Amino acid sequence: MFYELSSEDIESFKYNIFHQAIPRTASRSLTDNLLKSIPNSMGVLDFPANRIANNFSQGILPPYLPLKLPGEVAKEYSKIRLMNKDKVLYFHGHEVLGIAEILQLPQLYFTVIRDPINRFLSNFCWLSWNELGSNVNRGEHLRRYISFFEHHNFYCYYLSQPRWQFPLSDHFSNIFDITSLRLSDPLACVKKEIKQKFFLVGTTEKIYETVILLAYMFKLNTLYPIKRDIFTIKGINRESLPEDLLVELQEKTYLDNLLFKEVSVMVDILIKRYGLEDIVQRYKEKCLLENNKTKYVVLKMNW
Repeated sequence: MFYELSSEDIESFKYNIFHQAIPRTASRSLTDNLLKSIPNSMGVLDFPANRIANNFSQGILPPYLPLKLPGEVAKEYSKIRLMNKDKVLYFHGHEVLGIAEILQLPQLYFTVIRDPINRFLSNFCWLSWNELGSNVNRGEHLRRYISFFEHHNFYCYYLSQPRWQFPLSDHFSNIFDITSLRLSDPLACVKKEIKQKFFLVGTTEKIYETVILLAYMFKLNTLYPIKRDIFTIKGINRESLPEDLLVELQEKTYLDNLLFKEVSVMVDILIKRYGLEDIVQRYKEKCLLENNKTKYVVLKMNW
């Protein structure tokens, strides 16, 4: 299902890594983890996001450099590369898909998806706090939010083409009308895009496996713990949903759920193909034991 890596592709990871982040899938926790583990790396944001950059201001990680999209991207990249000739540029953000094509670099992306309903609920909680404030009844807004067009098989549209090409929505600020593409077969489109451009799609639910697969592909010899609270949805959960809303969500994420299940199976296949089962178990156990020690090296490997 995923793009097959060649030795030349693996060599390119010494220069550029493209992480297409999807909201509410633990992408920042994963980036935090990888940037500490990739020697001589420099994080590059695809938009000026000071809030994200501030999360990594503890001296553990290299600074983020903002990258303007799409018109200024080639000029900005040349400037960043000139100042950081020997660094691995780690591109992270919600508009990364398409950058490699603009820069005429190998189209090698990775991303992480999450159980579609869990991602929806997490996104609702985050947006409701940021858009509505703390003094509102979230239950009153949930039904309206479920009917919002963005959540009709979100992944199928989100990963089908560069996100900056979507028009902005009038419903919520800074959200794109992804269904404006009117794809006739969204699942087929996204699977084709993944096969052509993504060397890995991991899942939040299999985050330990995803980290180990990336470490194997990037040949990382040092790993740090990944945050355990990425599995937590604060404020609302699937079990508390009224039955009719749960059914509606299941219908609107039907294709996404098929994709999620196929990706989950593929992650397990890759772990077995590369013989990484024992390493995953060791990493998981050490993460659970040492989760609060973010600077603590939990695993050293020699691939």
